[in-house]
Amino acid sequence: MKKRLTDDSAPFQRIDDAARITGLPRGYLRDGAKTGDVPCVWRGRTCLINVPALLRKLDAEDAARAARQATGAKG
Repeated sequence: MKKRLTDDSAPFQRIDDAARITGLPRGYLRDGAKTGDVPCVWRGRTCLINVPALLRKLDAEDAARAARQATGAKG
C-alpha cells in the first residue's frame, strides 16, 4: 500500500490528519462531522474537516464559556 502524502497547511484534512494536527480525538471529529457540529465536507465516503473553521468555532466557544464564567452565569 502506498503511503499517502499530506499537506498540514491545507485547510481541509481527513479525520486522521485533522486529529493529528489539532490534537482532538478522532471520535470527537467523526461524531461531530456526522451530527454537523464539526465543519466538514463529504467527498463520497471521505470526510474532509475544515480545520481553520473548526479552530475558529472552538475559540468562539471557549471565549463564550470564559465570558459566562466571568459574569457568574452557569453553563
